[in-house]
Amino acid sequence: HPEAASPTSALSRLQVGTECERIGVVPEGACAHLTQEAAIFDVAKQGEVAEMVSLLRNYPMLWKSRDAGGCHPLHVAAEAGHPEFCRALFESGADVVKANEDVATPLYIAAAENHVDAALLLLDRGADVNCAASDGVTALVIACREGNPEAARLLLDLSLIHISAPTRRYA
Repeated sequence: HPEAASPTSALSRLQVGTECERIGVVPEGACAHLTQEAAIFDVAKQGEVAEMVSLLRNYPMLWKSRDAGGCHPLHVAAEAGHPEFCRALFESGADVVKANEDVATPLYIAAAENHVDAALLLLDRGADVNCAASDGVTALVIACREGNPEAARLLLDLSLIHISAPTRRYA
């Protein structure tokens, strides 16, 4: 049984929608937008850590979900700047180096948005500071392009430490 959630939570909406379909109150498929995958992305955007922990406890493989752009919940949490959410996803098994369809890693996205706390957590969890997208752009380059001095400074400091490390590309 899924854990109880507040009436407005994504988990609660998911449970109500599923139950309404099961007993025939609404046609089957009418609540397709209330999938577990949609719920995990909603809470990732909003930074609802307690609700996300509940979703992951009830549906442990949700960290592997992908949205229409190929992003995982970790990408969305990094983009929104929610390090607590990132931390909870890591505890569920999320992979720090997963790239989306644009071949951008969560670190690249956090740097683009100047979310230094999220970037630092991703780096602490093993994100490769020298990893480049398919076009050769690294997190440091995107932080500079986007005018994000805090993220750029963090990444530059780490790049200098790893200067001899080869740049990896994901295709």
